[in-house]
Amino acid sequence: MKFKNAEQDDLWDHLYATQAKNKEKINVKKVMDSWTLQSGYPVVTFSRDYNMNSVNVTQKRFLLVKKHNLTKETNYKWEIPVTYTMESNSYWSTETRFWLKQDEGNFPKIIQLNGSVINNNNNWLIANVEQVGFFRVNYDKKNWRLIINQLQNNHTKIGTINRAQILDDLLDLARGGLIDYTLALNATRYLKLEEELIPWQADLKAFSFLDRMLKRTAIYDEWKVIEMKLNILFKYFF
Repeated sequence: MKFKNAEQDDLWDHLYATQAKNKEKINVKKVMDSWTLQSGYPVVTFSRDYNMNSVNVTQKRFLLVKKHNLTKETNYKWEIPVTYTMESNSYWSTETRFWLKQDEGNFPKIIQLNGSVINNNNNWLIANVEQVGFFRVNYDKKNWRLIINQLQNNHTKIGTINRAQILDDLLDLARGGLIDYTLALNATRYLKLEEELIPWQADLKAFSFLDRMLKRTAIYDEWKVIEMKLNILFKYFF
């Protein structure tokens, strides 16, 4: 396009043309338009069926603060490349496992998990490996508890970036009213074992919000005790 006028569709067309011919081509324009022509970003929810060894995957726009009269905006959908791994076969690859499509609407995408039902029933699933996707992740309560148990028993089995992602997602999902704060704060109990900086940074950012919100409540003194202990731990490690 040298010495010519260009628009974003020209870039998408050229990126589309350069894809490998022996693989199914991705519609680059459709993918990029879903991200560049809409505001916000999604939360992708994984609801597992532990009897059928499958998971229902849905998306919707993530909002920290719920607003009124957002009928149009709450129907926003994105073209999302999804990665995931499981405890029984933990392969931390950032290669796309499947696409969550814009035109699938509000219907869940059903993914069949590998392995036997017995093996997968008490095995966690973690999506957005290495946090390569620009979206938040939510799970059913059982899967959240399986992840939290892993953090408390042997947190190093989950990569550092994903540990930070889990804490960041949990605390912002709680702030947005999508999960209970009890679940989110329970996950932070493992921090007494955490020696990496990134998960701590994700946690302390969310705690600064809690500190502002609780300042004028009756439980603020109790919260300050918790916050003080966390600060002592942080200074010990770093």
